[in-house]
Amino acid sequence: MLNLRHTLLQGIGFPIESEEQILDDAQDFVIHQIPTLFESTKMVAEAPEIELSELSTTIKLDLGRWMRQQVASKTEIVEL
Repeated sequence: MLNLRHTLLQGIGFPIESEEQILDDAQDFVIHQIPTLFESTKMVAEAPEIELSELSTTIKLDLGRWMRQQVASKTEIVEL
């Protein structure tokens, strides 16, 4: 689905690279806000200031998906 979206946006000349950079910056921002969740993730020296409420819906969805993956990777399943 994301590849289709990227293909369509590139077809109309939308700069996908800038969207990817914004997502990278948002991830760095979140890593700095919740460092204990991202202990094994390489932290950049200084996180950019990001206003999460101003991000596009697509970036917010991608960021949420990435955060869920991070939490899931740290979660241990306990059977009762």
